Amino acid sequence: MTDLIEQLITEQNLRRVIDGKSIGDKPPWREKFAPTGRARLYEVANYLKERQSLTVELIDSYGSGWVSYLDLFIYPSNGSTIVTKKQVGQEISGVSLWLSYSAPLAIYGATKKTKKGSSGSSGFLHPASLYKLPRILVENGETHILNALKNAGFYVLPEAVAKRKLTFETQIETNLGENPFRIFDVFFNWMD
Repeated sequence: MTDLIEQLITEQNLRRVIDGKSIGDKPPWREKFAPTGRARLYEVANYLKERQSLTVELIDSYGSGWVSYLDLFIYPSNGSTIVTKKQVGQEISGVSLWLSYSAPLAIYGATKKTKKGSSGSSGFLHPASLYKLPRILVENGETHILNALKNAGFYVLPEAVAKRKLTFETQIETNLGENPFRIFDVFFNWMD
């Protein structure tokens, strides 16, 4: 699998993604924003939603900006990771699973989400926080996440690769990273 990921992250492919193109030989990466291509991303969400032990929330927008990935927020259905706080509302500990729109790559890690009435906020992933999950989610969800990714043709971007700095100069419009940019920033970026 490492060889496949190395093929996806060649300088030529990284530059294509930075230029707004997708890479890969099957949807959604061949047809970046076609409805049939996006359906491939939702296969992962649908697989996870079938697991009765998990709740899955899809976040495909953070308001007025744009995002380069589909964010799935996953937590145990039994409510064991939900804490209600007077000033904040509900604080939910879970896993954010990000699926790149530009390549068959995914990342995941522990995050928290708050909900109060109809509003809320969620955390963002960073290379240093990848693949570190609360025990309850390792026991109840990580295997399902990995199976869902495999079934839909995604590869998990290894932490060491995500942290790797780019070997060329470029600009990436993102609120999540800064120069010097990393491979993470190429595939997972958000701009408000």
